[in-house]
Amino acid sequence: MPVSTTPGTQWADSYTNLNGQLYSEPVPFRHADGRIGWVHFTHDGSLWFKEELRSGGIGAWTKIENTSGGKEFPATVTGGDGRVRIYYYTDDGSLYGVNQTVINGSAYSRPFKIGDGCARYPAACLSADGRTNIFYNNANGEVFHVRHTSGVSGNYTTPVKIGGSADLNLRGLGVALDGSGRIVLGAKGKQSSLYVLQQQYANSGVWTTEQERATNVVSGITAVGDAADRVFLFYRSNNNHDVYFVAQDATYIGLHAPRNMGGQAKGNVHAALAQDNRINVVVHGYNEDALWVSVQNTQLSIAFDGFVSLGGVIGTTYPSPRVGRGASNLLHVSLVGGDNRSQFNKAQGWT
Repeated sequence: MPVSTTPGTQWADSYTNLNGQLYSEPVPFRHADGRIGWVHFTHDGSLWFKEELRSGGIGAWTKIENTSGGKEFPATVTGGDGRVRIYYYTDDGSLYGVNQTVINGSAYSRPFKIGDGCARYPAACLSADGRTNIFYNNANGEVFHVRHTSGVSGNYTTPVKIGGSADLNLRGLGVALDGSGRIVLGAKGKQSSLYVLQQQYANSGVWTTEQERATNVVSGITAVGDAADRVFLFYRSNNNHDVYFVAQDATYIGLHAPRNMGGQAKGNVHAALAQDNRINVVVHGYNEDALWVSVQNTQLSIAFDGFVSLGGVIGTTYPSPRVGRGASNLLHVSLVGGDNRSQFNKAQGWT
């Protein structure tokens, strides 16, 4: 399939160098006014961000003060109050958060501690009531859930175990809110299995037991809702590095069998919903250092077009391109490219 030429879904011909010194993937976030930003760790584990400007263009890299020691990559979410929240963990297993101090602003709070024992990157999403929910696993592969209770900063519940064990060893978490108002969590477990948990009802602290839904997983899980907020769980497989997904059915309870998208990817698989309400899946090609994208056939389909190359030589520093929605609902794909650890960006446009 050719790359789309529909206005608003056509990709730019070239990459834009946003510079920076990235020691993690550039994780996108979205302001309440729709502008996109990106946050990453630099060499000392401090958080730095860059964002679209209201006046047009993209601003300078800015450090979030008093942050250091961050591992892997942060998680981001826009809270029900419109403020961006960023979560990360450090060498000693501490889970921290920082909050945007003013809606649509460019200042962030001092980091505050939320929990202990975090062994891998956290995941975050909103619940049906608009509150932020954070998930992480400990060194034993147990999964913990923390809820934001009230206020702009602080005021989080004590972490509560919702699943996992040393035997299952859950990690690589992906979370999203489905159309029934319940959060769905996907995780990679032992023996390359995909395990899925779901809230038993909206805003609940009670979860289903882990369900094994696939046995060929070699990456973390990315969770994205489609136009009907059915959650899709994407991952890279041990089958020739092909991309797979498991999707909810129309009941928001059942799950379709795993489906092979092809693609032959490196690193993690990432996805986002475009302005035409179709999911776009982006990967770093396994056999060539180029960006590849696959688009959902129709808004409510569980089939995807074949992967097509967006071109360029993007390097292998962090082979997991990220995709997020920005101003005018245009998608941006960002990645770390080259030996100088710069961020490169390719965006959709109107022509």
